[in-house]
Parts: sequence; C-alpha cells; structure tokens
Amino acid sequence: MPKPCPCSRLVLSDFHELRRTGAWCLFPIVGAVIGEAVNAFPSGALEALVFPVARKKFRYIKLVGGLIGFVAGLVQLALVARVG
Repeated sequence: MPKPCPCSRLVLSDFHELRRTGAWCLFPIVGAVIGEAVNAFPSGALEALVFPVARKKFRYIKLVGGLIGFVAGLVQLALVARVG
C-alpha cells in the first residue's frame, strides 16, 4: 500500500482502488485547478450561465413559499377565530 500523502483527509474513503494505486492524491489537485478556473472566469459570463437556470428554480421556490405562507395564514386565522 502506498504511503498516504497529506491531502488524504480531503478524499472520500470510498475510493479504495484509487488509494491502492496511489492515484487518489490527484483529486485535491484537480479540485484546486477547477476552483482557480472558476475564479478566473469573468463574473458577467458566469451570471449569464447561471441566471437562466436559477430563475426557473427561484420561481418554484417563490411559489412554494407563497403556498406555505398562505396555509400558515389560514391556520393563524382559524386559531384567532377559535380563541376570539
């Protein structure tokens, strides 16, 4: 078994085969490279990619929040009507 590197705590323990071969040390390095690439990406271009998807999800979040708020209001109204 290869000697573990200092980055071993960053890798999930499910990658037994990668640990056995010693290739598992590459995952934190790949993560760092991807992180640098995302940080270097222009924010305007990133927003153009994310907002169309996020807008659709936010619509559902707003609808569900409104529904929960409406039901909570009805429950409060029923409690106030029953007490008062």
